Amino acid sequence: MMVLYRNLNARKLASDMNKTIEEGHVGRRLVVIDPPEMPLTTDPSRKLLLVASFVLALITASGSILALQLASQRVIGPHHLESIIGTAPLARVPRLRTISEKINYRNIARKIFILAFIIAILALIAVIASMPLAII
Repeated sequence: MMVLYRNLNARKLASDMNKTIEEGHVGRRLVVIDPPEMPLTTDPSRKLLLVASFVLALITASGSILALQLASQRVIGPHHLESIIGTAPLARVPRLRTISEKINYRNIARKIFILAFIIAILALIAVIASMPLAII
């Protein structure tokens, strides 16, 4: 019970203090002596940041693909197998895809493309709309 009383008393004191502060500032006015001016340019420009981030993303993606291919130990195709063992293979078993596999592959590729497009649009909006820039 005592804790509730102290809590209510602290709230009342804070309310009274806010009221006296507001009453003391009623007659005062804030006067702006030198209003701020709108900047003409920003540093660095948004177009430069957008192009630089796009180029950096392409370089990073290409580098990661190259690193994964160099680290991979898969044998891809008969020419790769020939370069590893030194002689051509006698036979090759082809990969036959059914119609349902082809349709499934197309659907997955379409979904990945749409998802990548949505992510690119969202990233573009985030860069343009919310990036804080230094103003000259």
